[in-house]
Amino acid sequence: VPKIDKLEIEGRGYHTNLYAVRGVYSGGREGNSRIQWLRSMVGSPDLISIQ
Repeated sequence: VPKIDKLEIEGRGYHTNLYAVRGVYSGGREGNSRIQWLRSMVGSPDLISIQ
């Protein structure tokens, strides 16, 4: 099962800024990775993709 340990997200915490993401991948050969940010709203179980 693929997983990432020691995940680090570095940035200024504002929606227009760029972030750096680092981690230790394990669980077989890693293919093309995709990082996707999701937003949740209080009271809703839905996750909304942040473009």
